[in-house]
Amino acid sequence: MQPSMLVRLLRKLTVDVSVLTEYTTVALRLLTLHFERCGKYYGAPGGQGSYGAASEEEKRLTMILFTNIFDSLAKMEYDPELFNKSLPCLTAIACALPPDYSLTSSGDDELYKQSGPTDGPYTPEPINTSA
Repeated sequence: MQPSMLVRLLRKLTVDVSVLTEYTTVALRLLTLHFERCGKYYGAPGGQGSYGAASEEEKRLTMILFTNIFDSLAKMEYDPELFNKSLPCLTAIACALPPDYSLTSSGDDELYKQSGPTDGPYTPEPINTSA
């Protein structure tokens, strides 16, 4: 599957993994595998072969995703199992993004204020990324 086809899923996961629980481990594993496989698509100047290069929206969603996971880990008590699932995901996302990429503040404040479910099964909820 082409990485660009996963933009809708990235939008949903950006909100859903902003509050990490035991129900988000599957989403974290999926994200880890995706960013490990498609790292050049997001970070390399020429992209990844026939897939091309990531759009600005994809890079922005990826950076928001990284920030939400990182902030969620920072706010919670240490849970070894959840940290063991989250850290490889953060590493894969960080390696995928270009080293000079930074998140601009055009409407991102609204995204940071949104929060996902606090308990219960994983229920995807999309976010609005139109700027």
